[in-house]
Amino acid sequence: MRTEIETNSGSQSEIAPVSVPAVPEITNVRINEEVRSAFGTEHIPAPGKIIVHEGTFTIDWANSDVLTESYEIQFNTNKGEWVTLAEIAHNTRVKSFITQDIDQFANLNGILAQAKNGDMYQFRIRALNAKGASEWSEVFVVDTVETATASAVVNKLKANQNELVITIDEIYADGSGSGTLTETILINNNAKGTYRVGRYDVFVNTKGNTKVLEVYIVE
Repeated sequence: MRTEIETNSGSQSEIAPVSVPAVPEITNVRINEEVRSAFGTEHIPAPGKIIVHEGTFTIDWANSDVLTESYEIQFNTNKGEWVTLAEIAHNTRVKSFITQDIDQFANLNGILAQAKNGDMYQFRIRALNAKGASEWSEVFVVDTVETATASAVVNKLKANQNELVITIDEIYADGSGSGTLTETILINNNAKGTYRVGRYDVFVNTKGNTKVLEVYIVE
């Protein structure tokens, strides 16, 4: 067994963990639409209070380890620095968290994480107890971009220097439309290399002053 009985003189026995908990698993992360409470009373006039704010995330996970006492949830934006969203006490029934801070009267204290079209988000979770922390779970990715396509043109400048213009065309996953990112870089004749455009690394191979041989997003 992974638990032991610790007995203190004159006190009731307690079950204490002898190892860190197992790794939990994030089963789903979804971007929320706005949800309002019921209304029609003097205390809650129409259109009701916002109880789930648009663009926040709902994170669901699974974990059956009885040694778990709490969880730490982290996320990052576009593969940047990991940020802790919350530390949550273990609940045997509810394993879900919305990235907002509201009180019992649905008053908003703050948004912890909110989706923005064009960005990609990663989430991870670990279980905690008095012995320490589990390993981090597998990363769960939420991308607001359905497709991204790179194109490039080269404009001749003086001598052997040219202007490389890279464009990324994005189609958003929520069907709300599209977006465009553009980056201009000074290059030499026959240059090839990988260039940063927003969250993307783009490889471009050029020839002479104005010809683009190859362009693609590096995965």
